[in-house]
Amino acid sequence: MTWPTRMKLLIGAAAVLALVGVLSLRLDAEVRTVHGLQGALAAEDYQVGTDYSGVLVDQYVAPGDEVRPGDPLFALQSNRLRRDLASGLVRPEDSTYRVRDNNTLVFRAATAGTVREVDYVEGAFVPANTPIASLEVADTLAVTAQFRLRPAEYALLREARTMTVTLPNGTAVPAAITDVSVEAGDNIAHTTVRAEAADLSDHGLFGAGTPVSAAIELPDHGLLASLEDLVTRLLTPRGRS
Repeated sequence: MTWPTRMKLLIGAAAVLALVGVLSLRLDAEVRTVHGLQGALAAEDYQVGTDYSGVLVDQYVAPGDEVRPGDPLFALQSNRLRRDLASGLVRPEDSTYRVRDNNTLVFRAATAGTVREVDYVEGAFVPANTPIASLEVADTLAVTAQFRLRPAEYALLREARTMTVTLPNGTAVPAAITDVSVEAGDNIAHTTVRAEAADLSDHGLFGAGTPVSAAIELPDHGLLASLEDLVTRLLTPRGRS
C-alpha cells in the first residue's frame, strides 16, 4: 500500500470519526431537551374601574393603544358622584381620580403600558364596581411554561439557566429562567418555569395570553459534555470567547 493511499485512508477515517462525534453531540443535546406541555406569555396588568355607576362620556383609548403615566383613558359622568360631592361625602382633592364639572371622573393611566381590553365604549352605561378596561404594564412581559419531568430531569432542570421560547411567527428567543415551581405526584414533577427576555413581544406583535412553545436543554455532566467542551475550545479561534 502506497503512502498516498494510506494518507487518503487516514483522512477518510478522521472525517468519519469527526462526523460521528458531531452527530453524537447533536443527538445527546436532543435527548437532553425537554419540551413544555403548554406555554404562554404573561405580564403584570391592572383594571380600570370605580365604585360609581354612570355613563362613559369620553373614550380616549382603544385596545392596542400604548399609554404613558397620566394619559387620559376614559371619563365617566355619575349622578351619584354629584350628590356625594354636594353633600360633602367626597372631596375632589381626596379622590383617586380627577374630578371635573362636579359630576365626572377622569381615569388616567397609572403606568406606561398597553391597553389590552375595553369592556365599555363611549356612550355606554357602566354599573358600579365593574372594570372598564384592562391595561398591561410595560416591560413586564414574561413566559410561563408547564413541564412533566422525571425526578432526574427535574434535578438537572434546577441547574438550567435558559429556556428557548418559540413565538407564533417561528422566532426562537432565548429567555433567562427566573423562577421554577413544582408539584410532585406519581413520580412525576409537574413543573412550572418562568423566564424573561427583552424580545418576547417581538416589537409589540404579541402580548399577554399569546401561546408559545418552550424547550429547555438540560445540563450534562458526563463524558459527552467534556468532549463537547473540548471540541468547542478547539474550534474557537484564539482571542475570541
